[in-house]
Amino acid sequence: MPTGKIALVYREAEQMTVGAYWRRAFFSLGFEVVQLNPEEFHQIPLRADWLIRVDDGRYAADPLEKVMKIKQLPPSCYYAIDTHFPRSLEKNAAIAQCYQRVFCAQYNGVSQLKKKEIKAEWLPLACDPDFHKKQLVAKKYDIGFVGGDHLDGPRKYILQELRERYPDSYVDQAPSDQMSRIYSSAKIGINLSAAGDVNMRFFEILACGTLLLTDRIKDNGLEYLGFEEEKHYVGYSSFKEMFDKIRYYLDHEQERETIASTGHLLVRERHTYAERIKKVLLDVLPGRTSGVL
Repeated sequence: MPTGKIALVYREAEQMTVGAYWRRAFFSLGFEVVQLNPEEFHQIPLRADWLIRVDDGRYAADPLEKVMKIKQLPPSCYYAIDTHFPRSLEKNAAIAQCYQRVFCAQYNGVSQLKKKEIKAEWLPLACDPDFHKKQLVAKKYDIGFVGGDHLDGPRKYILQELRERYPDSYVDQAPSDQMSRIYSSAKIGINLSAAGDVNMRFFEILACGTLLLTDRIKDNGLEYLGFEEEKHYVGYSSFKEMFDKIRYYLDHEQERETIASTGHLLVRERHTYAERIKKVLLDVLPGRTSGVL
């Protein structure tokens, strides 16, 4: 595969972010990557093949247009992630308007950006198979959930209910490098999406070889990704149904592990960040990607 140079803009953090996963994926595909924080646009190398900014949730002021007046920059691309809340949608739209190509992690986010006269293309989130992977550990947890409670809303209360009903579980935040071990140690991985979105946790649980039990995601592109309920994952539409499904699959190990294994295989084959980046390269660097997909 041809190689090249990517200027990748996102703010580094202690926890792994989508920008960091993209950086790892570009390296795995043989690209040279220069990572910069948003305020370091003036350091973007002139000979980069592509400038890509990844939404990092910080929404620092984007100086792209100002820098372009000073020097010529490579073609640019923005990856919007958090478009499912009004405030973050507004912030993403403000940044996206500066870029030549825009990709959006959420299927319905594409139409939201279109209302703001921004042409975007859908590019779902994914997993990093070298980071999110099945580990050979005992299934010591009934339930696995890595994430925060949030200060309000039903999520805080349902997570507390899970802790009380299933004390032999892990329901809490954790460092990124512990995530795979936690999910691999769980019989069931729980997903609570923020707003019916196909989030990172959806792919991460499956990548760890654990049964994914998720709120049913409707009208947000899941049906186009090849996943089938009861074959690759298990869904619920109410908290009562969620608890009923937990009880059932804790009692039916063979069925649980069969679904987990099938979902695990699909994610590792088709839903990695490297595969997503190949899609980006196929679209934006057509002369450099012959035979990629």
